[in-house]
Amino acid sequence: MKSNLVHQQTLNVLKILFYLIPISLIIGNAVLNITTVLIIINLIIISFLDKNFFTKYQKIFLLFLFFLVLLLINSFFSINKISSFVASLGIIRYFFLMIALLYCIENDNLFLEKISKFLFLLLTFVAFDTLIQYFFGKDIFGIENTSSHGQRLNGPFGDEYVVGSYLSKLFFFSLIYFFIKKKNFIYIFVYLTFILIVVFLTKERMASLMFLFVSLIFICLTKKINIKNKILFLIIFSIIVSSLINFNKSIKDHLVIRSMQQLNIISNPNDKNENFFFKDSQWGAHFITAYHIFKENPVVGSGIKTFRIECGEDKYNVIDSVNKDIRCNTHPHNIYFEIISESGLLLFLPFLIINLFIIFKLFRNFFNDTKNSLTLIVICNFLMLFFPIQTTGSFFSTWNGFFYWIVYTLVAYDLRKIKF
Repeated sequence: MKSNLVHQQTLNVLKILFYLIPISLIIGNAVLNITTVLIIINLIIISFLDKNFFTKYQKIFLLFLFFLVLLLINSFFSINKISSFVASLGIIRYFFLMIALLYCIENDNLFLEKISKFLFLLLTFVAFDTLIQYFFGKDIFGIENTSSHGQRLNGPFGDEYVVGSYLSKLFFFSLIYFFIKKKNFIYIFVYLTFILIVVFLTKERMASLMFLFVSLIFICLTKKINIKNKILFLIIFSIIVSSLINFNKSIKDHLVIRSMQQLNIISNPNDKNENFFFKDSQWGAHFITAYHIFKENPVVGSGIKTFRIECGEDKYNVIDSVNKDIRCNTHPHNIYFEIISESGLLLFLPFLIINLFIIFKLFRNFFNDTKNSLTLIVICNFLMLFFPIQTTGSFFSTWNGFFYWIVYTLVAYDLRKIKF
């Protein structure tokens, strides 16, 4: 009896800590790391109290152990063994974070609804705070959008211009609440459109384009409305997006014109290089450099967290990019290029295979089970983070890394056939 009481109390603490995670993402990495450590401590306590803990997640533990061994092998051959080893061990924290969240969801029937509702309220607050900054120059906390970043919005994030990324990556998780409560689709549509407008106003190009792309997929595939209403909502959605772009020159220039210039669809009058293409952008230079690093180390890569070191080598001065002189960064800004350059085929192939398996299983579940509305949300979340044709944050970083593992949590929950 006493053991059951301690277990329940520990589980309650664990659930409370998860409400702090999305807030920690706003405050900063230090708070996020502290919250993560507290979650892991409580999970360890639960693992001792719940006799069936490891049995429940045996397959997930074995799969992670396999990838961990590959990471350790990569560290052994890395050009910077210490950095790669530390990064490999750092992945463990997010794995335990995933297990902890999965445990909370599966052991409290109301937790998924509550945490999703909390995210809805938090994202709505962040979006309104960002709108206030857009109209008045500063948000409710007094944080200003500075001209040094082209008047980009940062909302409550201070010096970090990631509010658009934050809203877009957590949005579909927050939609779970609407599906559980069986809300009319018009409420979902209004919420989606509101968040999309704010994300566009932040002028975070990839967050805006990916959110628009996945939102269209969501509207087309949702089972909450019939085809006639889907067409109607798509028309309304298109009118809103077109109006937002055409009546805001800054958004049009940044999201549309600049993207078309980098794809060489239209010319850039300010660029002397008439044949400028995406490969000649800074991001293109990152991608090409990552590819050349992979060619130099095809089996094990250069080592996790070593792109920042290897990219500066003179042998990469020959890459085919106008911006080859600024090819270096902490990571190549695409998780697939990051993994294949830093870990080679050793980790890239299993990573790619497991992701392809996930997307296949999700779509199969979606089309075969008309009652499981969670799967579409998981698909949208997965595409938002793992769609290959986009620039991304680092898979192994503190802030960005969190989102990937949250998506893996929802994937595990859905594939384990837990329905609401």
